[in-house]
Order: sequence, then structure tokens, then C-alpha cells
Amino acid sequence: MSVGVRRLTMLGEFKPFGLIVEALDGKPTDNVTDKYDYFLFDPQVARERDKSSEQQASGSAFSNRSDHELFIRGNRNAHKFWTDSGLSPRNSTFFSSDCMEWLKTNACDNTLVPQKLFPWSTFFLFGIWHLWLQRNKVLFQHPTSNSSLSLLVENSVMEFICCVQVPSGTKYPIIKPVRWEKPDINWSKLNTDGSARSFPGLAGSGGLIRNYAGDWVSGFARNIGITGSAKAELWALRDGLTLCLQLRLPAVVVELDAQAIVNILSSSNSYNGDLCPLVDDCRELLRQIPQTKVLHCFREANFCADAMAKLGSMLEQDFILFTAPPPLLFPLLEFDKKGLFCNRQGTVTLVT
Repeated sequence: MSVGVRRLTMLGEFKPFGLIVEALDGKPTDNVTDKYDYFLFDPQVARERDKSSEQQASGSAFSNRSDHELFIRGNRNAHKFWTDSGLSPRNSTFFSSDCMEWLKTNACDNTLVPQKLFPWSTFFLFGIWHLWLQRNKVLFQHPTSNSSLSLLVENSVMEFICCVQVPSGTKYPIIKPVRWEKPDINWSKLNTDGSARSFPGLAGSGGLIRNYAGDWVSGFARNIGITGSAKAELWALRDGLTLCLQLRLPAVVVELDAQAIVNILSSSNSYNGDLCPLVDDCRELLRQIPQTKVLHCFREANFCADAMAKLGSMLEQDFILFTAPPPLLFPLLEFDKKGLFCNRQGTVTLVT
């Protein structure tokens, strides 16, 4: 949610309404990517479509208010959302006050909602966001409006509080034993990793395939050149999946220690970032393998792939395919095959 990362004043005061206010005033946002600026605020080409959609939905003339105010407060669907939620302040001017003042007042109102575990400001900001998402779906995908939008927003707020906001409490150090796990019988496991010495910096990628007994099947290493760690991770994954197809492996567990890459591949949403070609290639390769599982593993369970990636960054040639493991991997492979553990340090928070 872009609104939640807007700005800090010189005194450290968070102003979550700032991003919305500038957009509604037609001012360019200074720290939002072009994609979000277009998607979230003021797409000029959609204004006429907005007018047509609003007139069809409500049967009323397009108001003189700004297009943005219309979809977050002024149209029938928005009015129904704020009313049905039962959470809007009992203020007779909620739907008629000046838009800028309305945004500022509600976005900074940290009063806890009665019988709820979250402040009104959080619900209000998520409400605006979901109203915009619903508006886009109605315009471009033509579904009916979500009659349970209030419940959806409330669930998003609770997820945000539980997963993003730091709980108050005392943190205690813990030691977690971690090891590489063998795949099930008749499955193979692909471990990949990318290595970049800085961002951006000299990068390499590599990986290996092992069978259900933990024995070496094949491996690879690549010198990528100057790039970042995310691209190196995807290069490694693409090379590894290509190798799995060449070996005609029917069932493959894919493990990597980059949680962000795992999340992208596990999502059904389209990816439009700079890494789009690599992401699309990896998704297509995964579809061509009969059975796959894409899992995140801790770095301590991915030492072999990490060693292959570092080897890749030092190669003179672009790519090497290893039919047998390089000597530097012998002790690491034996360690994994025996099922030995590494200790991973972490913390646990005792919520008060």
C-alpha cells in the first residue's frame, strides 16, 4: 500500500495523507514509481470512462467534484461502503466536508474503532485503496461490485496489523537447527542460488540437482557479470529448470533461499517489473515439468548452491555444466547427505 510509506517531516511526524493529497491536487508524486503513479492516481485516459461508468451505475449526472473524490466518497458504491461498514464517524459532514480536510482528518485519526482491534485511520486508508481496486475491476474487467467490500477491507487491516506492524513485546534470541532435506522417493531436488558482491556488482549463479538419496545428479555455474542479487537468483533458477527439462525429470522440488523470488513464482499475478522476462521464463519452465514444488529454504540449508554461485562469479567462461561435483563441494555434499544440522540464530517476540 503506497500510502503507508509516504513521508516523514523534519520532526519525524508521519503524514499518511500526503500522497493522496498531492495526487488529488494534480501534483506529481516524488517518491512513487511511474507504474504506481499511473495505476493509483490520475490516469487521464480513464476519466471519460469514469464519467460514463458513474452515470450508468448511479443514473446521476457527473458531479463537479474531482474524479478522485468521486470514487473514494462521492458515488453510490463509495457511499454504500462507508455507510455499511458501520465504522465511519457519526459526523454529518463526513460526505460533505472539504475533501482535503476530510482526508487529513480521517487518515490521522488513530482512535480505536469500537469493538475492533485497529484504529480508524488504518481502516480508512485501506478503504480508499480497495475502493480504487474495485473501481478498476468494474471499469476494465466488468464484474459486479463487491457487496462484502467492508469485510474484505477489515480482513486486510487485520492482516496488515498481524504481519507488518511490529508487536510490542520482548525479543529473545533462539537457536534453530536447520538442515538440507532429501526429497521424497522418485523426486529430485534442485537447489539454486545467486551471488552478487555488491549492488550492483560482479555476480554469479549456480545450482545442483540431487536425487532422493542425496546423490549428485548434475550441477552448473554461470558468470553473469555486473548485476544485482535478484537477477542472479532468477538466472540460477532458469538455468536449473532448463537442466531439469533436459534431464527429463518428472518430479522436482525447487529450493532457494530468496523468499521474494519464491513469492513471485508462487503468485498467479502477472509481474511487470524489470525482471519480467526472467520471471516469465521461469514460470514457463515450471509449467513444462510434470510435477514441481517451489519452496523457500534457509541459507544454512543451501550451502551447496551458494558455493556453486560463488564459483560462477569467478569463472572466466560464461557457463559450465558439471556432470560430477567439483572438489570444493565434496564436504558440503557429504554433510547434507548425512542429514547433519546447522544452527541458525534468530529471535522470538513475546507479545505483551
